[in-house]
Amino acid sequence: MPLTKQQNINSQKILQRLFPNENIIVQSMGGGRNNRVFRVDSSNGGQRLAKFYPEEQSSSRNRLACEFNALDFLWRHQVRSVPQPITSDTESHCAVYEFIGGELIDGSQIAGDHIDQTLRFISTLNDLHIPAISENLPTASDACFSVEELWGTIKRRYDRLVDVLTDNPGHSGLAGFLYEEFKPISDNLNQSIRETMESHSRDPKSVLDFKHRTLSPSDFGFHNTIRRTSGQITFVDFEYFGWDDPAKMISDYLLHPAQELKQEFEEQFLTGCLSIFASQEDLADRMNHVYPLCVLKWCLLLLNEFVPEVIDRRMHANHGAVDVPELQQKQLIKARKMLSRVRDRHDLPQ
Repeated sequence: MPLTKQQNINSQKILQRLFPNENIIVQSMGGGRNNRVFRVDSSNGGQRLAKFYPEEQSSSRNRLACEFNALDFLWRHQVRSVPQPITSDTESHCAVYEFIGGELIDGSQIAGDHIDQTLRFISTLNDLHIPAISENLPTASDACFSVEELWGTIKRRYDRLVDVLTDNPGHSGLAGFLYEEFKPISDNLNQSIRETMESHSRDPKSVLDFKHRTLSPSDFGFHNTIRRTSGQITFVDFEYFGWDDPAKMISDYLLHPAQELKQEFEEQFLTGCLSIFASQEDLADRMNHVYPLCVLKWCLLLLNEFVPEVIDRRMHANHGAVDVPELQQKQLIKARKMLSRVRDRHDLPQ
């Protein structure tokens, strides 16, 4: 759905106020999943990208501040594979960034060089560990530093969906998935992982030492990249940026439903990450526990479209043009596909 005339006028006014000495033209680029996004063309020939973030009363994460501050930190430390932050306005929930010209990368276009560029970016983030400590950067969205904490995240997301069912008993498809498919597998996996950890004298409550944590974009994958004409990849979308466990970051990347990697690229990525974090001798062992739990977490994340406040964000980003029942049905199909990764086994790419 195109922007209404009033929405266009409001966006134009806000952005003109941010750039008072320029004549600008504002064009909608279509909504993302959460934000309204615009290209801002200036009379001097420059282009910028403006994002209008939703106002979220119940969220503890300020998406605008998180993204803008993350990119500011990276640019100050000479990282150029991300957009340059330009200005922000908290009153209008708007931030303006460098406009990155290029094209999106779909699954059929992914090549080994793209994986190599991604690994170099991960290595760069990890190398910024010491300067990042003094910046008081946040933890990444849904960051978890112990198996127990990850189980807690899964339980909270599960309980939230159960609450949705309490208020909307008509969601029979969601109920069937949660009670008949997800919970039995989750319970079995919980028991199996705890028994395995106990047999190796590992404590599920043991918290990862800060020196082993890394910076992560969190919502990380080729769905959030732009390939410039030079072939260089620019990484975008840092609303969830912060500290995380490398085992979880790697697992999330391999599992992200917005991208499907061929097995050879999964192996290339995993091997490269294990090399980057080679000083962490127990990383591969941690992943044997974290990876299947991230599968469960992603199953529930995919069902966010049943949560009222998430539906509101989707409507905000797409100007109300969302067929909610159709979207929910698609997400259930995706959640079942994700669950199949641990239905019979939960092996990592070999």
